[in-house]
Amino acid sequence: MKQDYKTSQIFLTNVLMLLFILSFTIKGQNYLSGAESVAYDAEHDRYLVSSYYNGKIVSVDTSGEQTPFIEGLGRCLGNVLHNEVLYVSCGSKVRGISTDSAKIVFDISIPNTTNLDGMTVDSSGYLYVIETIAGRLYKIDLQTEESTMFVPYGLGDSPQDLIFDKKNNRILCCSWSYNSPVKAVDLADGRTYTAFTTSTGYFDGITMDDEGNIYLASHVGNGGVYMKDKSLQNPEILIAEGMSEPAGLDYDPVNNLLAVPAFSGNKVHFIYLDQITSVEENGILPESIELHNNFPNPFNPGTNISFTLNAADAVKLNIYDINGRLVKKLVSGELNGGFHRFYWDGTNELNNQVSSGVYIFTLETNGISLSKEMMLLK
Repeated sequence: MKQDYKTSQIFLTNVLMLLFILSFTIKGQNYLSGAESVAYDAEHDRYLVSSYYNGKIVSVDTSGEQTPFIEGLGRCLGNVLHNEVLYVSCGSKVRGISTDSAKIVFDISIPNTTNLDGMTVDSSGYLYVIETIAGRLYKIDLQTEESTMFVPYGLGDSPQDLIFDKKNNRILCCSWSYNSPVKAVDLADGRTYTAFTTSTGYFDGITMDDEGNIYLASHVGNGGVYMKDKSLQNPEILIAEGMSEPAGLDYDPVNNLLAVPAFSGNKVHFIYLDQITSVEENGILPESIELHNNFPNPFNPGTNISFTLNAADAVKLNIYDINGRLVKKLVSGELNGGFHRFYWDGTNELNNQVSSGVYIFTLETNGISLSKEMMLLK
């Protein structure tokens, strides 16, 4: 998707930049079916994922092994972890599951709702959940189990997900529409206003890191994660792409990473972050086009392929086998100048017939062609 802001503004200094994006190798059975939302459980060092189609919460550990945490919840969407309870939105219900016992310890219905989704908890312990169809925000007292309509309108078209901004005592809400702004709700008086505008949209997830930088999961283009730096004055930056319908992501402060569920990919991507200074000083784009080495290499099953453009241009990024046969068209379209990274899962091509061996990835843009080799080991 072509952005309407100047390419010289894309890269900022002193911002969080992507180091690499990994998808854990799934060990054993994949229990995810519509990976919709994820919450990091620091006490048990795992990621709890809402699986929409089969009504499960699936636990993913740091080795990539999946185990069903609880099932029979119905079509579950948003989730958030608070005081060792995972709260999950399921249709018109909000359920809480103990992270120790995996038993339901909280279960209420909110009248006149059908599609509760994104959730967050404020510093006073109140739970908030969005109703995407009506666009209403509900506030839940976790002690009395009483719910009230907190915001009846003004959150944009089809609001999807929430995050609590402690510094400003407000909730930020992202929406499913083109160029959708991120809305804010002042928790002191319920007033809604635009926190910042965007040039992308179709957001299905929002989270925030410890520095106040905001991350948005978008279905635009190849499916990616955008970062809005904490000043909220600069355009959002694409930090990862190539994910299949990224949804309700979460920030893991222990490992300094983003966990991003891919709804139709039925997996969780992990974006590792670090506070570094952009290699482009003063927002100036690089002078040349570069195709970087993939990481990891050798790899199994997936690897990250990155490149840098010196200007916006049409791009083709293809993968070939050693005999020159096309294996995957990874990118075909116009991209902005700057750094881009895409993930290739070697298990998902040619009807799962991709075998171990050497593969070639080729970047074609601005009349030039660059190629590098990589090794898939199974």
